[in-house]
Amino acid sequence: TAFMAVRGFAGGQKRPVPPQETSTIFNRELKRQHRSRAARHEDHSHYEYLREYATNSIFDRLQDVRKEFPSVAELGCGSGHLRRLLKSRQDIKTFFQCDTAPEYLTSGPSWDAPQIENETCVPLLIDDEFLPFAPKSLDLIISTLHLHWVNDLPGVFHQIFNALKPDGVFIGVMFGGNTLHELRSSFALGEQERVGGISAHVSPLVSVSDVGNLLSRAEFTMPTVDLDTLQVPYPDAFTLMEHLRGMGESNAVLLSREVVDRETILASAALYHALFGTADGKIPATFELVNMIAWSPDPSQQQPLRRGTAEFSMKSLAAETNSSLVGEIQEDSEKEDIPTPRGPPSTRTTKP
Repeated sequence: TAFMAVRGFAGGQKRPVPPQETSTIFNRELKRQHRSRAARHEDHSHYEYLREYATNSIFDRLQDVRKEFPSVAELGCGSGHLRRLLKSRQDIKTFFQCDTAPEYLTSGPSWDAPQIENETCVPLLIDDEFLPFAPKSLDLIISTLHLHWVNDLPGVFHQIFNALKPDGVFIGVMFGGNTLHELRSSFALGEQERVGGISAHVSPLVSVSDVGNLLSRAEFTMPTVDLDTLQVPYPDAFTLMEHLRGMGESNAVLLSREVVDRETILASAALYHALFGTADGKIPATFELVNMIAWSPDPSQQQPLRRGTAEFSMKSLAAETNSSLVGEIQEDSEKEDIPTPRGPPSTRTTKP
């Protein structure tokens, strides 16, 4: 399952564990294998509805940015949804399609992006924790549902910032902290009941405030972060797990259990249905999408005025606004014969 571990149920494969530092949370090599397996799946398009939704959201936001982007890089390009959407743009001259899975960058069932006139498309096999771009070389960097698997998110934000030209744009979507909370709760209860303990079946995910703070810390200007919450219905928990696997979102947390036994999975699936099942017999799965856009600093951008240069005081503005509102209320009360609202009664002290 995505962000989730049911590999024991799927065959109990051994996970290769490279040398890790104490701060490492995810097994990056295992995650690459998950994405490669998803890319090789014959019905890969059947599982890409969340990526398509996120890609469409990014495309809509880019339409609102009145700026040309001659050089573009997409981190986690997958099967090329975004490039197909951007084929109508004439300003893109170089498009770097980057992914950690080589199957997404070669001919195969998942590589069906069309050739675009006057555009150079460069496929890059990367480790997205160590970006290969030169400083100030890109006009636009995009990340679609990919950054939630990096171990050093602040470091990656800094690398993206360094790779952008002045007034360059970073725009991305990643899963947020409330994603799959139903699955997380069900596995916690099922494992506690069957095994007597809890392990990490859902990867740690960021909150909206975390993303905003990290973008600001990376020295981006005008960072904007918002939230999109989707609820997708599934027939049962096993179908949800199958879809997560097909998305390439299986669990890669280093400290999770190597194998989840059958009894724990069955108990968790039953609890999922009992706690969250709907009247039509299905179960909902929540996916929280954190949308972000931020800019590389440039003198042409709007800047805050120097402290003390304001021409109006907030105090006088508030007083004028309050007096105008009181006047409107009085006019309405005279028309409708409603008593004029009074302020709070004064406190009076009476002697005994």
